[in-house]
Amino acid sequence: MHAAIAILVGGLFGATSVGSGTWIESGTRDGAVAERMPLALAGVELTSLALVTDFYVSRDWLPVWTHGRAAHPLIHSVLHYLAGARDEGLDPVGFHVDALTALAHLHDRRLTTYELARRDILLTDAVFSLGRQFAGALLDPGRLYDKWASPVRDAELAAPLAATLETGRGLRAALDDLRPDDPAYARLRDALRRYRAHVEAGGWSSLPEGPILRSGDAGPLVAALRARLAAEGYDVAPTAAPDLFDDPLAVAVADFQSRHDLYRDGIVGPATRAALDVPAGERVAQIAVNLERLRWQPRDLGERFIRVNIPEYRLEVIEDGETALSMRAVVGRVDRPTPVLSAAVTYLEINPSWNIPQKIARDDVLPRVRRDPDYLAERDIRVYENWRPDARELEPHAIDWQSIEPWDLSFKLRQEPGPLNALGRIKFMFANPFSVYIHDTPNRDKFGARRRCYSSGCVRVESPLTLATYLLQADDARGEDLLTAVDSRETLQLGLPRPLPVHLVYLTAWADEEGVAHFREDVYDYDGVLRTALTMR
Repeated sequence: MHAAIAILVGGLFGATSVGSGTWIESGTRDGAVAERMPLALAGVELTSLALVTDFYVSRDWLPVWTHGRAAHPLIHSVLHYLAGARDEGLDPVGFHVDALTALAHLHDRRLTTYELARRDILLTDAVFSLGRQFAGALLDPGRLYDKWASPVRDAELAAPLAATLETGRGLRAALDDLRPDDPAYARLRDALRRYRAHVEAGGWSSLPEGPILRSGDAGPLVAALRARLAAEGYDVAPTAAPDLFDDPLAVAVADFQSRHDLYRDGIVGPATRAALDVPAGERVAQIAVNLERLRWQPRDLGERFIRVNIPEYRLEVIEDGETALSMRAVVGRVDRPTPVLSAAVTYLEINPSWNIPQKIARDDVLPRVRRDPDYLAERDIRVYENWRPDARELEPHAIDWQSIEPWDLSFKLRQEPGPLNALGRIKFMFANPFSVYIHDTPNRDKFGARRRCYSSGCVRVESPLTLATYLLQADDARGEDLLTAVDSRETLQLGLPRPLPVHLVYLTAWADEEGVAHFREDVYDYDGVLRTALTMR
């Protein structure tokens, strides 16, 4: 059978080794072997072809799942495991479950050599592909999004999976080990199960058209609202009649609003109605794409780390699995998104100056200087001839700003430390390819907005002194240095006692520590891109 496996796998490349140093030409798409290729793959494309090929080459193309003409006793168990990918928010069809089930139900003595080889190849590919999916390696987020940094993990998973396939022992455990052990992943997976149950129970209907609803209202529309919330599991047992907007219903509406980042007033206005009208099936799909994003995250987040969830507009410090600190944040605009990345904060810069990035200088500053010649002076922004360390400083009023086109702007603009500096009093520094950081801001009004995407990519935090003090808590002397340095208005760098991991993440759905599901607006329209990619892989 090893020759059949070699021909079928190698047919995708044009030539295949069937033994040490021996190659068989598999022909063109018009050849006899090539005509069988779609059937050889049961109508599906191998998702992990490179890993499958390397694996079979390493074993001289010998089958894994067939001994002579006898099937491996674990085939049905593995098929059951593959079908369970649905519980992870994945489509089992992507792991050839339908095709493999059809082949597995046939008695091996009725299968041709090529059919046995097909089953072997598809099952091996399915195992590698599920392993890659669990490890967050099947899709490359860097190819889906411009500003997304994620580790590549194929090399980490190939060896253990290959070893278990060779021995036939510990395969389920090896696959389980590739799945994230982050409690956030387990909680969201449980939420997926609950929302799938809502779908299977019929989901819920959109509310009929009607007026704003509030406490004291009564009628069929209130009864429909109660039924809608009850269908999602909210406790809305009426105190009197089902069609009366009573206190339990008002509490349930307020809880719903909190879980969807809506103004918590217990009143069903347009925004709350729109969130209520999202079908259960859409929530299932939303949870599924966020499970995939959690699979992309580093496996070791750290015992203590900073997490910024971009769609939540919030920074948290997580310590020993619990939220130790939480504050509102402002993130990047839709056209200048905050990148998704993992790094480590190594030091704080107190009273920083700001070397204004060229894109911001061209797109934002230049138009304002053209309108107001005093714009730079009023904001303590200095102009230098170029970006070299020894560049000559220029007098802003001596420059003909009207004649400078954005693409010709080559000056370096630097804003000095002070109360007007866009970075505020503290900057939290972590090396990353996008040159972003967490920082203070003099513009405090944006923290009161519900939709807080106003920056050019960096993360502004509401309470920078609180965050800085917390990060320096292991060093009391440095904590005193912090307050002294801020008051001095002099630029100073304070190193952390040890680097602290920071994770900028993008989650539009998650489950909190009590297991309650929360949903947010897909502010950067990332969910649809990922749903398409998961469908097309």
